[in-house]
Amino acid sequence: MKSIRFYLSLSLLFITSFLLAQVTLLPLNATSEDNVTITFDAVGTALATETTIYAHAGVVTKNTATPTGPDWTNVKGNWGKDDGIGKMTSVPGQPGKWKLELSPTLRQYFEVPQGTPIFWLAVVFRNANGSKQTSPDIFVKLALSNYVSLISPDPSNSQIFLEQGKS
Repeated sequence: MKSIRFYLSLSLLFITSFLLAQVTLLPLNATSEDNVTITFDAVGTALATETTIYAHAGVVTKNTATPTGPDWTNVKGNWGKDDGIGKMTSVPGQPGKWKLELSPTLRQYFEVPQGTPIFWLAVVFRNANGSKQTSPDIFVKLALSNYVSLISPDPSNSQIFLEQGKS
């Protein structure tokens, strides 16, 4: 039984590492206040031969170490529609690589109100009609440079985040 758990854990680690290698953000320590470029490497995925790729993306504003699908908010994209929302552009000279600029800032792109911390970028990449996609959901942790973490006196709430300069 222990060996089965070990191999399952090792497999999950490999899959997670592979997915994270497929997605990069620039700047590397992106915050919600940055103009962010997300790059997706489709080589080796179900989307490798696609000529149009979309980023179906949102953010996680809940402070969690392990976000899941229900944590997504402020989602951009209309699943299965080739309508230009979240449409990525191919990276010149880099076959299989696609990019999308989240601007003017990540916060503005997803229309998240000021004062709401953004902890994660959530994304699934898909083809134009949504018949092919990456799986599972991909979550990229964001830096929280504009927020300070305080220990909460309420034991049911482990942390409180305040925007710097606010009380």
